[in-house]
Amino acid sequence: MADDGSRAGRRALLVAVTGLAAIPCARLIGHAPLDSGARGWLRLANVNDLVESQPKRFAVIVDRKDGWVVEKGAEIGAVWLFLQGGKPAALSASCPHLGCGVQPTEGGFTCRCHDSKFDPIGKRVYGTAPRDLDALETRVTEGEVFVRFVRFRAGIKERVEVGG
Repeated sequence: MADDGSRAGRRALLVAVTGLAAIPCARLIGHAPLDSGARGWLRLANVNDLVESQPKRFAVIVDRKDGWVVEKGAEIGAVWLFLQGGKPAALSASCPHLGCGVQPTEGGFTCRCHDSKFDPIGKRVYGTAPRDLDALETRVTEGEVFVRFVRFRAGIKERVEVGG
C-alpha cells in the first residue's frame, strides 16, 4: 500500500494532466465565431434620396466581429437602391455568377468580369450569370429605407442564402 506522500504526488500529477487537457476543450467551448454584424435589417437611406428607376449604390457598413476582435465600420457589401413604382427596391451589387461587382449601364446593369447583362429591375438578359440579380427585402419606417442584407451562393441557378 502506498504511503500518503506518494498518493499526494499522484493526485497532483493527475490534477496537472487533467488541467492541461482541459485547455483545448475550453478554447473550443469559448470560441467566438465570425459575425459580419449584418443580422436583421440595416438602415441604408432616406426614401427622399431615391429616384424612380435610377439606381444608387449604398455600401453596407457594419461592425464585424471575428472571434473577440471587433472591426468598426467594415464594408461587407453593397446594394443598389432605387424606386420602382414609387416603392424602394434593392438589388445586391454582386453578380450571381462569381460575385464581381455589377454597375448600372444604359438599359440596366452589367457585370464587366464576364459580360453578363441585366435589365433595369435585375432580370438576366444574357451572359454567364446563372440567375437574375439577387433582390433584397426592403421596408420603410418613418421615411428611412431598411434592407435585409443577405448574401447568396454564387455560380448556381438557385438562390441559396450564405449569410449576411
